[in-house]
Amino acid sequence: MFLTNTTGFLGGTEPEQAGIIKHGAKFIQAVTNCTVPKITIIVGGSYGAGNYAMAGRGMAPRFLFTWPRSVVSVMGSAQAGSVLRQVAEAKMARAGEINDEMRAAVDALERHR
Repeated sequence: MFLTNTTGFLGGTEPEQAGIIKHGAKFIQAVTNCTVPKITIIVGGSYGAGNYAMAGRGMAPRFLFTWPRSVVSVMGSAQAGSVLRQVAEAKMARAGEINDEMRAAVDALERHR
């Protein structure tokens, strides 16, 4: 039985160099190869590869239940917003359309969420 509330695996240079991908893959492989019925209850968030490691839908559990306010997604909304912002800023910087005033305005909006 899996009680799931996972934000997924850490990303970035340090966790990757420390072997997070290798260790996460071992966890997913263990879940994939287990022969007993898998029962999953998602009680909070279930994001990214953590969803697979905790016997999410992709692992075809025998039963999968979700709490009323649970969330299943590739990544959290804050992380997705951060990624989209970085991509947009890089695109605007290449085109010469971004300045410090615009960046300060976006930072102020993010602080007031």
